[in-house]
Amino acid sequence: MELNHSEAHAAMFRITRHQFDWGSHPVILETGLLARQAQGAVLVSSGKARILCTVTTESQPASSFDFVPLSVHYLEKAFAAGKIPGGFVKRESKASDHEILISRLIDRAIRPLIDKDWHHETQLVCTVFSHDADVDMAMLALLGASAAVNIAGIPWSGPVAGIRLCHDTVSGWTAQSGGSQRRSSDVVIASTSEGTVMVECQLNEHSVDEVVMALDSGHRQAQHVISHIRQFVAAAGIQPLPFHPTEHHQVSLAQQMHDLFASDFHDIVALDDRAQQNKQIHVLQHTAITHEAFQGHETNVLKYVFLSVWKQFVRHRMLRHSVRLDGRGPADIRSIHCQSGVLPMSHGSALFTRGLTQALVSVVLAGKEDAQTIDGLNGVHRDPFLLHYNFPSFSVGEVGRMGPAGRREIGHGKLAWRALQAVLPPIKHTVRIVSDILESNGSSSMATICGASLALADAGLQLVRPVAGIAMGCVHEGSQFLILSDISGQEDHMGDMDFKVAGTTQGLTALQMDLKGCALSTEFLRNALNQAVAGLAHILHSMDTQTGPTPLDQRQGPVIQSITIPVESIKDLIGSGGRTIRQLCEETQCKIDIGDGGEVSVFAPSGVAMELAMSKIGGLTGTPELGQIYSGHIVGIKDFGLFVSFGGFAKDGMVHISEISNVRVDNIQDLYSVGETVSVKVLDIDATGRIKLSIKQVESSHDKLQK
Repeated sequence: MELNHSEAHAAMFRITRHQFDWGSHPVILETGLLARQAQGAVLVSSGKARILCTVTTESQPASSFDFVPLSVHYLEKAFAAGKIPGGFVKRESKASDHEILISRLIDRAIRPLIDKDWHHETQLVCTVFSHDADVDMAMLALLGASAAVNIAGIPWSGPVAGIRLCHDTVSGWTAQSGGSQRRSSDVVIASTSEGTVMVECQLNEHSVDEVVMALDSGHRQAQHVISHIRQFVAAAGIQPLPFHPTEHHQVSLAQQMHDLFASDFHDIVALDDRAQQNKQIHVLQHTAITHEAFQGHETNVLKYVFLSVWKQFVRHRMLRHSVRLDGRGPADIRSIHCQSGVLPMSHGSALFTRGLTQALVSVVLAGKEDAQTIDGLNGVHRDPFLLHYNFPSFSVGEVGRMGPAGRREIGHGKLAWRALQAVLPPIKHTVRIVSDILESNGSSSMATICGASLALADAGLQLVRPVAGIAMGCVHEGSQFLILSDISGQEDHMGDMDFKVAGTTQGLTALQMDLKGCALSTEFLRNALNQAVAGLAHILHSMDTQTGPTPLDQRQGPVIQSITIPVESIKDLIGSGGRTIRQLCEETQCKIDIGDGGEVSVFAPSGVAMELAMSKIGGLTGTPELGQIYSGHIVGIKDFGLFVSFGGFAKDGMVHISEISNVRVDNIQDLYSVGETVSVKVLDIDATGRIKLSIKQVESSHDKLQK
């Protein structure tokens, strides 16, 4: 999209344009031409990429909101890559997982910077109108979104900029602006001029020092982008939107409520039992909002004020006494229980419970044709490793919507997916992990990671090292900071940080950090990561007591096993026109996949079926052992000897007439018939593959002549 800035256009539009160098392509920010009815509209361009970022907001605040009512949407149009959408309906429909993940990334970078008292419904839409595979579209969209929020005049502490860094052994951490330059270690950091506000990482077992180095580098490099956003906004001359922070009467209400019920709040906050604490705080809330001192005030306002006072008591106790709501110390981990092999019909399963958070994780293995096909603007590719996270409402004791996965579920599933990547063995099949959260009180995505490690081991797909996850939080007031390990749901809600950390005994594999207030320094993040590593060691030790995979003969449900056969034996396993393998699948009720390199994967309904299938495959593709005795049946009779199919091997062997008995045999057909079962001993396999057998060298073989 090349925009014409002629004099005629200048009379109709008030266009502001700013260009700067960033990565391999110059970046252009432009406002004033497109989507002029939005409060903020910025077209951000780099290479062939064009993304329009718009911000719209309602003129009147909604008094019922006790949060920032922001919605973020990243939308990809098929025409942006010169494509027509697939499927029966040839138009874009629901957002893809890829679009949702980028929407969440932008949301998590923007939301904590907007003033907490901004209660106007606000919508941020980033629409890809032209795609460039050599441009990092996610980082470009975040840049445009940051500029658009500034242009809209919304009260916030931005701008914010996103930087992606990748790691290799030669260059270390380097900033990446291209869409196709990803590495196994991928760090995304969103920063303001003051510090870091959002982190999302997929790591290859990196140390804390290596990660901190990446975060520090990302923060410093973000300042270049931030300075250019400020120059662009200053040139546009935008006026702030009308904004009235928390009204004075709410502040006075909070002080009055604090004074009236301080002793009650103190008693309740000291309770360690969560259920009893929740019950009493609800009773106190009802007492407070119906108190005669507050008659005439809106119920919603009083509820908001009550919860803000309760939050102050909780945070104050943590900072002053280093004691948490459930009585734990800052670095204490809740009790852990693990159990593997809990579902008989999955290839692997595990139940992981930590405090009041519980994940039931199952693993199903299938053939390569079951891999997920992903069709995006970058083209079509197939992913053989799937991880799906489900969060039903009963896990928090509520009645809720039952339907497809929401944004939170997709985001948590992707985080767990990233955490396992560094330690996955080579994937020969399609692997699907499903985590169903049965109870939730914080860290359910981290419980998913722990349960997935155990379930994969139960399925026989052993990771290089087990992975665990922990959610870190913090409480911050002025110069006081308290870092919390393994945060609960209430600590997440009332605290200032949700920092999810996954790793092994050798290093970190994934990070995701969201803030609710001020940006954090690199040194603070180092302290949080060091405390997280100690927590991970505790959790991994608890997981280490689990047993390995259930033996095949004890499995009630489906199992999978792989072997490699000689390439020249593939034809023996398949048979003429596929007859042999079809018969084998029918006899064993197994599904068999054969790779070009001789890799054979067997999907069996039970351990018994697997043993039968593997035995038959070994016979068809293996080589008889010299001197070994096998059972077989006669498939042909000639004057000079017998042809015997034996041991399940693809090739028949021949028993020469001289090897039938120690006494003379005149007429073989007087002694044997086709289909009869015999025991044979392997004498020799010549250079052409012909197999020589003997009956007379098998014990009691002369019994036939005694008839």
